[in-house]
Amino acid sequence: MNDHSLRILEFRRIVEQLKDQAACELGRWAVSGIHPASDIESAQRRQKETSEAKSIFQNEGRIPLDGIRDIRPYIEKARLEAMLQPLELLDVCRTLSSARRLRSFLTKLSEHYPLMSSIGGRIITF
Repeated sequence: MNDHSLRILEFRRIVEQLKDQAACELGRWAVSGIHPASDIESAQRRQKETSEAKSIFQNEGRIPLDGIRDIRPYIEKARLEAMLQPLELLDVCRTLSSARRLRSFLTKLSEHYPLMSSIGGRIITF
């Protein structure tokens, strides 16, 4: 999609509104990089994923996203073999626990929400 079309559709405004709804900083970062689907199959899949996520929120209650932190700086620090501080390690622990909870929550919903369950199944737990 060209820049003119994105401007006419106010795509950036929609992205900003979506960022305001994100549950954490990492979600806001992920939303910043989205772009319109380039083919009909991708667009349809994204619409189905969005519909499933909305249904989960409406029918299953709150999606367990509490405790997720942006630990990318800590991963980089560890990659450089620097020592993580206790509060940094606590953030890593909380994020890993949250990821495990989210994976469990989503994979249990496979019968009614197969796309979201598939996404949950791709969450790696340690």
